[in-house]
Amino acid sequence: AATPRDLTSLIAQGLFRQDLFFRLNVAPLRLPPLKDRLDDIADLARAFLLRAHREGLSAKTIDEGAISRLKAHTWPGNVRELENLMRRVAALYAEPTISARIIEKELEPIAAAGEGDVTLDRLIERAVAADLASGHNDLYDRLLLSVERPLIRTVLNATR
Repeated sequence: AATPRDLTSLIAQGLFRQDLFFRLNVAPLRLPPLKDRLDDIADLARAFLLRAHREGLSAKTIDEGAISRLKAHTWPGNVRELENLMRRVAALYAEPTISARIIEKELEPIAAAGEGDVTLDRLIERAVAADLASGHNDLYDRLLLSVERPLIRTVLNATR
């Protein structure tokens, strides 16, 4: 389990169960946020693309322009945001090399969503349109991999 919160102070305030803390606190690791570890971004991005390939998505590489764009992002979602981004580009783009243009295209809605003008419906419509435009004929399978399975896994983890 990972959290940026100070669980010991939450326990003191009665906002977190002490018994649960002792179950989770086996080997605590303190890592700075991704925005403070820019040198890790390239290796993490490549590792996440490799994982997506091992899970059945097309093999992808990432160019230096894309890495530079990733390093310029603020990463409010930390490493999970990077992982989800790499899974998304592996699923939605036919190009074998992820470019800065692709990264910019994917990060744009995230920035706009902060302003409240991009909905999940619009993001899904855009992703489906991009998939159809790329000539893929396995939209259903790709949606299962990139949306349904992570959603089910997240819900199961949250309810255990």
